[in-house]
Amino acid sequence: MTRARMHHPKASTERTMLPRCMGGRGLVDINNLRKQQIEGMRIYFMEKSTSSSLHNAVWKELYASSPTVQHISTNCDKLELWKSKPLHGRHPNEASKDNVDNKASNHWLVAGCLFPETEGFMIAIQDQVIPTRNYLKAILRDTGVVSDSCRYGCNAIETIQHITSGCTCLAGTEYIDRHNSVVKMLHQQLALMHCLISSTQSVPYYKYEPEPVLENSNFGFIGIERF
Repeated sequence: MTRARMHHPKASTERTMLPRCMGGRGLVDINNLRKQQIEGMRIYFMEKSTSSSLHNAVWKELYASSPTVQHISTNCDKLELWKSKPLHGRHPNEASKDNVDNKASNHWLVAGCLFPETEGFMIAIQDQVIPTRNYLKAILRDTGVVSDSCRYGCNAIETIQHITSGCTCLAGTEYIDRHNSVVKMLHQQLALMHCLISSTQSVPYYKYEPEPVLENSNFGFIGIERF
């Protein structure tokens, strides 16, 4: 995945084999499958060992090589391990709070609408392994980074949370552009939902320009003011 640019080399590995509805990447846990197969074979040969000398011989060999049942990690085990990580665990701990809709928060992973590379980049942001100054200095111990202050000059510590929503220098430009993009998506989806525009008029959000007024026999839609 890393070689194909679908997984950041420093991103969490604990979430890769969790279901997407739990915030994972949905990969199959080969190690768990191996353990389940071994345990299934142990049970099968144990049940047959009483009536077959061949099965009894195989059962004894299996028991001698692995007398105890191997622990099979559940999804809850993997989730708790992910949450226990000081850096990677911040996102799942925040998403598990009572005031957060965890299902809706992970819907983008379940829907699978993004390119794998884009999805990997989003995961890297959630895992907070984007090379901000604070990450380079405090986590990677990069001696070339003298200060962890924001590179845009707002005198705050440059973390991923600061860059995405707390930088005063970006508030008047990037944040407004981001909000306007969300407004355009909402405007187009509402217009499609109420048949104010046809599906043939649907375009990518970055090409969509909301009309000031849309109306039909049932609904009227006054354009949303943009900044």
